[in-house]
Amino acid sequence: MPTIFYKHIRCGILHQGEITGGWRITREQDKPLLDKKNKVINATQFMETLNRSLENYKKELEKADWNDEIWKKAKNKLKYIIKESK
Repeated sequence: MPTIFYKHIRCGILHQGEITGGWRITREQDKPLLDKKNKVINATQFMETLNRSLENYKKELEKADWNDEIWKKAKNKLKYIIKESK
């Protein structure tokens, strides 16, 4: 599943603004986050989960020392993004 998620959902959204590989999007509240059998992702749950993940990451950064590994990785990623945006 990680490969399918990465290729068809993550990369599809990030690079093409859409999911690929026959996956579909729903906003029906009673549907699961990922329905592998029917290839459906719940956009509402996905955004809620993503927001929680980002909030947790932010809290980890706030608690960490500037020289901790989490900050080293964050700084490297930001440097890369800035370099690539020029």
